[in-house]
Amino acid sequence: RVPGYAPGTGKRLELVPAVMQRGITTMLPAKERRYDVEFPFAWMEKDEISIELPPQFVLDNAGVPPPIQIGSGGYQAEASVVDGKRLVYHRTLVYPETLLRVPVAQYSKLKATFDAVHDGDQHAITSKQADSGR
Repeated sequence: RVPGYAPGTGKRLELVPAVMQRGITTMLPAKERRYDVEFPFAWMEKDEISIELPPQFVLDNAGVPPPIQIGSGGYQAEASVVDGKRLVYHRTLVYPETLLRVPVAQYSKLKATFDAVHDGDQHAITSKQADSGR
């Protein structure tokens, strides 16, 4: 249990399954830059999160953000439901070695890419109260 994790909105819960990125700001917050961007190494982040829905709730929307191409790497999220009660969320971010140095002229494109990844990590999946059958 994580208190306050999924805020309720009446008969719905909003789940943000990228819990490892919760509270993290965008990687490149500056609007402009004077110098090239250099990363010391390529990297990959791979998360698998399993969330048990409360007994009285069912998944309403298991949509995921669209994939994002980052050179030969990229960002992708997938969600599936197991046994109708457990949401399994996979998130992969691969930053390729071909983009370790990005010229300042390409900064706005790189920033837009990382902003899109950040937005994808904030994507909410909703669940709703199940009909009681009455």
